[in-house]
Amino acid sequence: MKLINIIPMHLFLQSTHATFLPKDDLPNIPKDVHVFFPDDRINWTRCNLGIDEYKKYQKAFECGNLTVPLDYTDKSSKNTTTLNLIKLRATKTPFKGSIIVNPGGPGASALDAVLTQGQDMANITGGFYHIIGFDPRGTGKTMVPLGDEGFPGQMIEELFYTFQNSSYFITQQLLSDALDYTRTITESFVAKDADLRKFRGTAFVARDIAEIAMALGEGNSINYWGTSYGTVLGQVLASMFPDRIERMLLDSNLLADDYVNNLALNSTKDAEKALYHFYDECMAAKNDSCLSANKLPKGPDDFLKVLNHVFMEIGDWASPWNPQSDLAHLAIWCSDANVRAETIEEINSLYESGQANNNPFFTPTLLQRSACFQWNTHAAEPINLTSLERVETKNPILLVNGEYDPVTPLDHAWKISARFPGSRVVVHEGVGHCFRAHPSSCTREIVARYFIDGKLPPAEATCKPDVDAFEIVEIIREERAKDAGNHKIPVFLLGGVKMSADVLAGGKANPSMGVETRNDNNGDLVTATEEQSLQRGLHERHLSMLGIAGAIGTGLFLGLGQSVQTGGPLGALLGYATVGLVVCAVQFALGEVAALLPVTGAFVRHAEFLVDPAWGFAIGWNLVYGNILSIPSEITAICVLFEFWTDINPSLWIMIFIVLTTVVGLCFVRVFGEVEFWFALLKILLVVFLIILGLVINLGGVPGTERIGFRYWKDPGPFVEYIATGSWGQFLGYWSVMTSAVFSFAGVESIAMAAAETRNPARAIPKACKNVFIRILVFYILAILIVGMLVRSDDERLNDQSGAAGQSPFVIAASAAGIPAIPSVVNAVVITSAWSASNQSLLAGTRVLYGLALKRQAPQIFLRTTAWGVPYVCVLFFTCFMFLSFMSLSNGAMTVFWWLVDLTAAGVLISWASILLNHIRLRLAMKKQGIPVESLPWHNSWTFYSSCAGLFMTLLILLTGGFRVFTRGNWDPVGFVSSYLDIPLVTAAYLIWKFVKKTKVVPLAEIPLQDAFRKSEEDHEVVTA
Repeated sequence: MKLINIIPMHLFLQSTHATFLPKDDLPNIPKDVHVFFPDDRINWTRCNLGIDEYKKYQKAFECGNLTVPLDYTDKSSKNTTTLNLIKLRATKTPFKGSIIVNPGGPGASALDAVLTQGQDMANITGGFYHIIGFDPRGTGKTMVPLGDEGFPGQMIEELFYTFQNSSYFITQQLLSDALDYTRTITESFVAKDADLRKFRGTAFVARDIAEIAMALGEGNSINYWGTSYGTVLGQVLASMFPDRIERMLLDSNLLADDYVNNLALNSTKDAEKALYHFYDECMAAKNDSCLSANKLPKGPDDFLKVLNHVFMEIGDWASPWNPQSDLAHLAIWCSDANVRAETIEEINSLYESGQANNNPFFTPTLLQRSACFQWNTHAAEPINLTSLERVETKNPILLVNGEYDPVTPLDHAWKISARFPGSRVVVHEGVGHCFRAHPSSCTREIVARYFIDGKLPPAEATCKPDVDAFEIVEIIREERAKDAGNHKIPVFLLGGVKMSADVLAGGKANPSMGVETRNDNNGDLVTATEEQSLQRGLHERHLSMLGIAGAIGTGLFLGLGQSVQTGGPLGALLGYATVGLVVCAVQFALGEVAALLPVTGAFVRHAEFLVDPAWGFAIGWNLVYGNILSIPSEITAICVLFEFWTDINPSLWIMIFIVLTTVVGLCFVRVFGEVEFWFALLKILLVVFLIILGLVINLGGVPGTERIGFRYWKDPGPFVEYIATGSWGQFLGYWSVMTSAVFSFAGVESIAMAAAETRNPARAIPKACKNVFIRILVFYILAILIVGMLVRSDDERLNDQSGAAGQSPFVIAASAAGIPAIPSVVNAVVITSAWSASNQSLLAGTRVLYGLALKRQAPQIFLRTTAWGVPYVCVLFFTCFMFLSFMSLSNGAMTVFWWLVDLTAAGVLISWASILLNHIRLRLAMKKQGIPVESLPWHNSWTFYSSCAGLFMTLLILLTGGFRVFTRGNWDPVGFVSSYLDIPLVTAAYLIWKFVKKTKVVPLAEIPLQDAFRKSEEDHEVVTA
């Protein structure tokens, strides 16, 4: 957009913030009577904003939420809704309380407003107040219905352009189009919201403010700052709780009566005056600050087209970067309004009444408001306009209004002031909407004195801006030139929105995203907090190596021998191939879901979003439990392995590796990634070396040895009879390999655990999933094939219980070939593998615990992060359990290790089953909601079927993994518990959370996929299969 459209945009910006309020059906609803005392209903946690312009302020922001009644008119109802809040702390004493902010709309997010404008508000008010923002009901994530048929805003925009391309006269066809569009909106949007839509009215939001003030301990002293529609909310708040108003600033005022009874169609009555003032300023501007002075349309008809285009463009929905603002705007505005039009004649009557005012902006304004013509719901508690006729507040209020504000006329401020005895109006002689859009030291000083000292300005006070409108453009140009080297973009508050200098150069606005807190009983995904608290330091190469580092460990170097012993060379190969196919399904399912929903905790958070919040809780704590046990077991294995070389007390090695693991866990995640990258690379090189060495030995390449080939597949044979005899015994031998194979592959699913710390997750995670799958299958399938060729399945050395290198089939083969150095090499590899695995368990476990804390399924202390974005409390919590390593220094350490293999395999299978179930639910929900598969950032045509088959195999292996204890003469209670303990634990966790929180399985049609796809589209990431 060229500068020809920029300043008019500032003049008319947020016109929809100035148009709305309810009707007067229930004037006698009693005011609530409360006992005023502080309560602990708001649990504040620090918000790390992650915005460069606000880095020095980020520690001052805190996020929280508050549960309030859903229906204030029904005192017996126990239904509630949750408000999301943000706080910018006061920085000076004496502390004067909290200022609750509403930026307008309706539908604008006060979370966005405090993030982008809170510091400026704090500066104006002297820093003595907390600045509090909250998303009113109907805004953000609060009570907003999610449809699958597009936003009403898209339909209304179509109607705008129908008018724009017409002859600028109202025709019967145009009125018919308007009626059809409003009917479509009502049918597609309102019908989906039957249970909630009546609870969005402005009166309820006013009561919510009173509840917030009470929760802050300031119920008797409400401080409020409202802009545009927020002034309507302020009028309602003051009329309902006049004896509680301590300070109230109403900026850019809209008369409640016009909002309720006339769709605020008179709000643009000063727009023509503002436009003429703009062009006066434009023609007088210096240095070509106003390009419109040289590029005006030639004819009046062309000029009118440009003017209408600009007005319609910037008169669109409030907070356009907030995906829910379109819906919130309609839901609040139309529920509050009295105006309805069921026929073309009624619409035409509205048009003719407006034309009598000779306002050129009336027609586009009418069409913009047309969405409410057939709205079939009124707010449960309408605005009592009678109570607004005269309101005597405890302290007088202050009103500020721009003389050249195009969407909130100055006379509205005077009319409101007449209803509030003792109030004062400040006439701000600037352009734009909101006095901070065109800065004035005079206006700011008056507001400061009012909030700090309670002083009001003289009657009919007038303030001039510090600079002319187009001098602001010059300031921005100069600032941009200064910062061109480091790409810093100066930020200004224009029209109540944070706009960058790119806007004034013809680019698009890039407002910051709001911070959203979460309801612990909600399955919605909200990534803002984790995006801001955790740092994206992992790259694709880190992710690929993380998956390999977790999967190549003791299972490869020690476990393959046992697999050959129980299943035979071919049975072991088939067993690993079977589990490898399941791993393929798991990896591709995880990649598709994580690319769309890249959140910390990965499939745990996916489960609560796509399946049931209680299932996410159960899976999350199962993973935390598993990783807590995994780390000390890996450290214990390291100690056992060191005994191969030295007799030094193992407790020394335990302490060393506890410290090393903790230090790596506390480092910036990129440091962790680099450590794991190089260890994984070392393991890969050594594995490749062992595979090549095995081939050399097998083919007789070592001097003095003969070629082995497939000799051991013939004698003792390709299969081993296990428990039973004959073909059935051979099948059981093959099936017995499954558990150790699952343990060997454990860890590949954790590459998405740190999605919030991964750069370009929609691209990196799928690529890592594909690479890990290919490399792991190559390593394991080749390794198991060669081991089966090198070692007899009945070799007694495979029974070695030392746990050191001597048990490895590679060592057995190398020893037989007369290569003495191999045992030490393999031992070193296993040590690095064990420590790498403990590091990855720490990463996965802490990120899952952090994700649980985000959902209030774990104590909030786990949300604390270091300045470099590491959840240090989670790391320290896991460190405490590392000392369990000292308990495993007994002679039975290897026995405990194999128990842990069974426990780990069961937990891994449950995790894999959850990943596959998440993917199946995602695909079914997309089909239910009519979303094509091609909308996914990464997708494959066959993955739905592979997920179904993989889920069946996963559950089958889980239920039969401990089959040995059910055979005659082999009952072992320890083996039974280690094989099946996880099943009742996860089931109990699921049922307990479901009972306590009353959760339910999310219906496929109600999974809010539109938000996820919209966020994915905003990230502009395209991933090819």
